[in-house]
Amino acid sequence: MPIPRQELLLAEDWMFFVFLICILLIAWSRLSEPGQLRRMVNSAFNIRLMRQEMREETQHRITRIIYLTVFSFMTGMCIYATLRITAPNMTPGIHPALFFLVLSASVGLIYMGKSLVVRLVSHIAAGDFSLSEYLYSLLHLNQVSGILLLPMMLVVAYSAQKAASAALTAAAAMLGLMLLYRWFRGVISALSNGVPLFYIFFYLCTLEILPLLVIAKAIR
Repeated sequence: MPIPRQELLLAEDWMFFVFLICILLIAWSRLSEPGQLRRMVNSAFNIRLMRQEMREETQHRITRIIYLTVFSFMTGMCIYATLRITAPNMTPGIHPALFFLVLSASVGLIYMGKSLVVRLVSHIAAGDFSLSEYLYSLLHLNQVSGILLLPMMLVVAYSAQKAASAALTAAAAMLGLMLLYRWFRGVISALSNGVPLFYIFFYLCTLEILPLLVIAKAIR
């Protein structure tokens, strides 16, 4: 039996096209590289497999861009849904679809900027110091997060409010756990490569924690 529209948390008409685009992108990537999705998920939690994928990065560049696009869309959708609950009148004079695109583009630009900063630091320091592995791990885990977010955000958009709220909470928790896992794995990798603890702490504060605080402040 269909759920009445007024009982849905979001279910805005334009969201159907966002989900359709993401599903088509994933379907196309699976057709072009049949085993890549499974390898990507398996290597997310296996450092040896991830390093093997890192060596083959140029073979999967298009696929990586596709999954990072899905991640940007789904993270933007998660932020949009959260703001819709906490501030229903957040976009006066702006179409909700445009606001969603701004959020999604902002997510993509933040990680593009972070990638450039990491490469710049590596260049200035005249050494890798496991930064290339950390950057790859960052983007790799984001790709996996985008895949996991897709069904969660479908539930948020097309379920009754109680189930949608639970799915949104689960999505936010998953993103938080992925973030903590990424930090933990990055610290372990840096320590194993002899990077001083001070530099690890400095990096986490300036390029991980500070941007999150700025974003949270801007949203509030």
